[in-house]
Amino acid sequence: MTLLKFGSINTVDDSAIERVVENADAALKAVNRFELAVGPLAVGPLAGSAGAIRFSVAPWSPVLDLVKRLGAAQEFESGLGPVKPIEHMRPHIGIAYSAARQSVAPIVERTVGLRDLALVTTTVKDVKLVRLWRTESAYEWEEKATFPYSEPVLYRGNVGS
Repeated sequence: MTLLKFGSINTVDDSAIERVVENADAALKAVNRFELAVGPLAVGPLAGSAGAIRFSVAPWSPVLDLVKRLGAAQEFESGLGPVKPIEHMRPHIGIAYSAARQSVAPIVERTVGLRDLALVTTTVKDVKLVRLWRTESAYEWEEKATFPYSEPVLYRGNVGS
């Protein structure tokens, strides 16, 4: 799941990435692991468009919180451009992409039968910062940093109290 773009691969150098990693590390320290439902009915149907097919995820609130925290980490680093507003963001997991120009109707029609797939629940345990680029037929990436989350604290009282 892509959360935030910091800039073009041609304009973000390793020193800027290092500074974003430092800022993100501080911004993500308070984040606990959380669960997401992934699938065609989490918050809407499996969606198809002219360029992609994607699964919905729910709930959105922890994902949007991550985007806000990462956006704040980016804002500390000058020269990376403004953070894209998240008001219209619809968190999702892309499962297929197409670079070809095509009509959306056949794609939407083919995905209708997949809307009955079962939901899957997964635990989000970390965020990875990657350098991502697109080749002719695929996305490729190089991992730059991993930010692991804490286990959720379920009880903070004294044992026996």
